[in-house]
Amino acid sequence: MKEKTANQLLKKVEEDYTKIASEFDQTRKWLWPEFDYFKKYIKKGQKILDVGCGNGRLSKLFKDVDYIGIDNNKMFIDIAQKNYSSSKFVLDNLLKFKSAYHSDLIFSIAAFHHIPSTTLRKKSIQNLHKNLKSEGVLILTVWNLFQKRYRKYIFKAILKYLLTFGKYDWNDTFIPWGKSGVKRYYHAFTPREIWSIFENNGFEIIEIFYTRKGEKVSFLNSHNICLICRKK
Repeated sequence: MKEKTANQLLKKVEEDYTKIASEFDQTRKWLWPEFDYFKKYIKKGQKILDVGCGNGRLSKLFKDVDYIGIDNNKMFIDIAQKNYSSSKFVLDNLLKFKSAYHSDLIFSIAAFHHIPSTTLRKKSIQNLHKNLKSEGVLILTVWNLFQKRYRKYIFKAILKYLLTFGKYDWNDTFIPWGKSGVKRYYHAFTPREIWSIFENNGFEIIEIFYTRKGEKVSFLNSHNICLICRKK
């Protein structure tokens, strides 16, 4: 993917979420049940960074930690601070952090799939790596877009890839948000792809698993890919 196209997609992601931020907030008031699998990695006193925090709901998972939620969308930061006034939220961008966060644990929940191009994905992983302490842990989830509900968009993505002579990356998709007219950009990761890109950029994979309504299931039956890895 050319740099110009990647930058256009980054801008589109931000603009699309600004359009749907209020409605999105109303659909994200609860913690997903798979978050229970992450609790064993959370310890009292940790410095925890929530990258792509959206409306801030993940902050409800923590007690007695130093939590910071960041997002590159100001509307989300404002919503998150209003929703969870006792937590700290900062306008920042994973691709060009304004601050060094020196975290024990970083979360990236359903956000990494919005980063276009292999180049920018590698850059974002390197920034996550830099902002983890030695032996720090990264917990990341992305949607499984190969589930039955979204397969039609994968087929459309393949057609778009062929018709535009590779303008977008293979498995880049555009998923509509209800009837709003907004079609959000996603990269559809395979388990092998997401494992490889993190393993080749400074991380040791601790575990990878797949969930559907909080239960661990096979990849083909899942809604989410969950990756847990440690900084080498």
